Order: sequence, then structure tokens, then C-alpha cells
Amino acid sequence: MRTFFISHDADSRMANTRLAEQQQTSYLCSFMLFPQPA
Repeated sequence: MRTFFISHDADSRMANTRLAEQQQTSYLCSFMLFPQPA
């Protein structure tokens, strides 16, 4: 059971990292398409 929780925690952490990367990429794309005034 412990190994299951560890592997599950690693998978969820990997999914969270992937989601954060997608959000950051979409933010950068929108920033380049629509530049905000400084």
C-alpha cells in the first residue's frame, strides 16, 4: 500500500507540473499575441 501511495503521489505531482507548464505556455502565447503596456 505504501508503494501505491508513493507512486500515486508521484503521478499527481507530475500531472500538476504538466498542468502548470500548459498554463504558463498559454499565458506566454497570449502575452506575445496581445502585448500588455508596461
